[in-house]
Amino acid sequence: FQLDIDATEEDIKYRYKKLSLKVHPDKQLDIENARTAFEEVKLAYQKLMDPDQKKSIVANIEYIKREVSKDRKKLISKGINESELEDLESEVNKKIMHQFADIEMSRIRSERNLRAYNVRDKYSEDKMKEQLIRDREFEKEWIEGDRHDKRVSSWREFQSIPEAKKAKIKSYQEEKNAKPKIVSTVKKR
Repeated sequence: FQLDIDATEEDIKYRYKKLSLKVHPDKQLDIENARTAFEEVKLAYQKLMDPDQKKSIVANIEYIKREVSKDRKKLISKGINESELEDLESEVNKKIMHQFADIEMSRIRSERNLRAYNVRDKYSEDKMKEQLIRDREFEKEWIEGDRHDKRVSSWREFQSIPEAKKAKIKSYQEEKNAKPKIVSTVKKR
């Protein structure tokens, strides 16, 4: 079911209905890939009904036709007889199918890469959430646990006894002042 480049919307709808009935999964229970084929037909229909995408498709087809004609002219100018060459229309159709297959494979690869990227992104996001949860739990345990109480209670005890504080400071200053200075006995030459 090929369409002409100048196919109208009615032609596209008609061909879509015919082709979708042929591959519809409810009608073709014995075909394994009927659902996939139906989705592909639906996608092609949507692309052809979008004016911008249709222009792009038509431009691609026109480009392929020009390239095939150029290649044929080169071969003929090199001395190959035109009767030895493949029919122009079949050669153009092969190139078009090849081009659209390449485009489709590129689209599939890009979707696969996007899914892989999303999986990696989700994985790293999950890891960050897990680390955040572990950090919060550690912080909570630190505050609620013995360590925090011991640190705070020892500081509070130190603050509550001003005499002890003064005594410690005084003893530290005495030690600092009491240390004798060491004089070097090595002579310089």
